[in-house]
Amino acid sequence: AARRAPRRVAATRASGRVADASVASDARPSPRGALPRCVGTVTRTDSRGRRYEFYVVGTVHTPGCASAEEVREVIERVRPDAVVLELDQERLDITVARSMVATSAEYGADLLAGAVAAERLGALVVLGDAKARSLPDLARAKMLTSPADLADLPRLWRSLRYLGRALGASADAFAAKPDADAPRFVRFAEALAADPGKLVPLRGPAAMAALALIASATPSQAVSPLATLATLASSVAVGLAPSPADAVATALTALVAGRATEVLLEARDEVLAASAARAAAVAAATDR
Repeated sequence: AARRAPRRVAATRASGRVADASVASDARPSPRGALPRCVGTVTRTDSRGRRYEFYVVGTVHTPGCASAEEVREVIERVRPDAVVLELDQERLDITVARSMVATSAEYGADLLAGAVAAERLGALVVLGDAKARSLPDLARAKMLTSPADLADLPRLWRSLRYLGRALGASADAFAAKPDADAPRFVRFAEALAADPGKLVPLRGPAAMAALALIASATPSQAVSPLATLATLASSVAVGLAPSPADAVATALTALVAGRATEVLLEARDEVLAASAARAAAVAAATDR
């Protein structure tokens, strides 16, 4: 019997998302080494011995970055049989409507680039994300739980570790991977260094955090910026014990971050992973 061709699957997530699934012929070389730094890969083999390669592309939906070009490049190089977008039907319709009247790049240009590139290639397009309307209800359900559940520290630690892995802080992400089939992790810091435009969505929150830090360390009377920096430095150097209010605020922040991670990263990653797996199965079924 003829050996089945290996299946290639690529997934894109904004820091996401776009996911692709592709079937590769034996003659087609693996494009791993030529892909952008924001791309991760993983290989899996199913119970029938069919091999699948998944390509995960980390994207930013806001204009001013190279995510749309990177998504196009990945699809053109990998030539997938399916592209799984981090969208539901409602958000896709809104994104397309905005793009039709826009005179410049709009929010979601990376997702549209994936859909257009997939259509040109003749690849299956799958809307693989959770429905946006369900996310607020899911977030409230995660936040407003019983007091005992809120005190579940192992659960909170798992969520915060998941967030760290998503940002490339896992030790596995920095380990040497000599095996060609071993996972290739997205190098978060390298991807941002290669494309500083991906930091645009963080400017607002970073500025607010800096202002809050300065305000908390600055007396009520007016002081110079140099004095403010000196106050901050001395607070860090002396290691002042936090007040009870600070401890409560820190605990609440950690709790909110953990629950938000569950809703926006863990739960959605599971949905996207299942969508990518289904897309790969459809590609395998139609390639007979």
